[in-house]
Amino acid sequence: MPYQRSKTISERGAWDFIENEGKGMELLVVNSTGVLGPVLLNDFSHSIQTIKQMLNGEMHSFPELIFGYVDVRDVADLHFKAMTMPEANGKRFIAVVGQSLSFLDTAK
Repeated sequence: MPYQRSKTISERGAWDFIENEGKGMELLVVNSTGVLGPVLLNDFSHSIQTIKQMLNGEMHSFPELIFGYVDVRDVADLHFKAMTMPEANGKRFIAVVGQSLSFLDTAK
């Protein structure tokens, strides 16, 4: 999928930059799963659009895919904590809460 591929390529580019040109710079990465939570604008994320389609009955079939989810406020908290902890430098964090769910289980 282009979106997921672009995220992987971007992260690799960031780590390469730090290694080759980022003298004195620090990097940590927070990768989130499906991000849900309060929506502030009408520009919905892919995750929110998917849930909205489920709620509106617009999704008539459910691919056999399993996703983890995380609240946007938890992602923000993780970013803040990671930025303020020196030991987080050079680390990679996955933001996910609870059990991963299939599309069908999410819809239920």
